[in-house]
Amino acid sequence: MFITDHAHGDSSAQQQTMAPDDRPLYSKGPVTIGDRVWICEHAIILPNVTIGDGAIIAAGAVVTKDVPPGCVAAGNPARVVRRIVED
Repeated sequence: MFITDHAHGDSSAQQQTMAPDDRPLYSKGPVTIGDRVWICEHAIILPNVTIGDGAIIAAGAVVTKDVPPGCVAAGNPARVVRRIVED
């Protein structure tokens, strides 16, 4: 799995002349992961995303938007494919 909250530089003309490794790191927003979250293998969670309590992130999913509590998210970009209902 890969979780990140930062990027190498921005898209300004000045930074486009620099190699990516030379650009300063900056945060694009926090990643918040709730309790009892299951993140499967090779999932990617990008900046400024909240994953709610009890959610499941499918293998290989690329999470670019918030995932509500108790939901299964899958795909690229990830989307909610199922809501988990407890009896």
